Amino acid sequence: MSVPDFLKRTSTWSLLLSGVAIILSQSPPVKNWFRGHKVTLRVSKECFMSHSLGKPMIQFTLDIENTGGRPVELTDIDCFLKKSTGDIINLPIKAYLQSTPTGQSTSATRYPITLISLRPGERWNAVVFGYEEWSEAEDETVNSITSGMVNDIQAKRAKVKSSEQVWSEEANEDHVKQAMEFFKAHFKLTQGQYVIYVAVKKDDKALAVAGYPLVIFAYHIQYLRSMVDYYRWGSGILPNYQTLPDLRLLLNRPLADAEASRGYTSR
Repeated sequence: MSVPDFLKRTSTWSLLLSGVAIILSQSPPVKNWFRGHKVTLRVSKECFMSHSLGKPMIQFTLDIENTGGRPVELTDIDCFLKKSTGDIINLPIKAYLQSTPTGQSTSATRYPITLISLRPGERWNAVVFGYEEWSEAEDETVNSITSGMVNDIQAKRAKVKSSEQVWSEEANEDHVKQAMEFFKAHFKLTQGQYVIYVAVKKDDKALAVAGYPLVIFAYHIQYLRSMVDYYRWGSGILPNYQTLPDLRLLLNRPLADAEASRGYTSR
């Protein structure tokens, strides 16, 4: 069988090789073709816990790196506390902080978690917030409590022409009592041994899991409960006003990846 004339021409092979070179230049490095999807997940060594009328909220810094060979899209960041008794407190990551330059300074804006896209070698890190949302009925009650207390305090402050930086007026006793009772009914965190699990996911598949043992002591519970003592002045109720700082907890003993993955999937 004779070889076609066009295959004998040097120009044909030069054109073919040029086309292959262009295709390869627009593709990931060959070494990445076989690395698949791989994500590395790191959590800061400390986290901060508070609550919203009894429902726990957690905050920490999260670092996600695409260490695989293909682009990856993350659609969800899961988080929960699992007690040694098997009890679970869900704290799915709902939002993150992003710094934005504003003139001579930088302000942090809170954004909802939507979609995180990372090419090979890219990383994403931010301060993130985890909490479980209220049910529709609970949310209606929470809005009623908070709006009532805010209206009380603002009305009293307006009468005395109080400075915007001073929060010295108290909400009406009936609204304070309602907030206290709601807190008592919804604060479920108890002392004991926990593991906090964090997982980055694409749809329903966890691509990376991190786990950190955590002990909640009696004084931690007492501290979180003491936050309600300041409700009457609007602490934790009024926007951007909180008297007590969030509870600081250490996460400095990470589980091995395999152990973290087993613990996460066995929830």
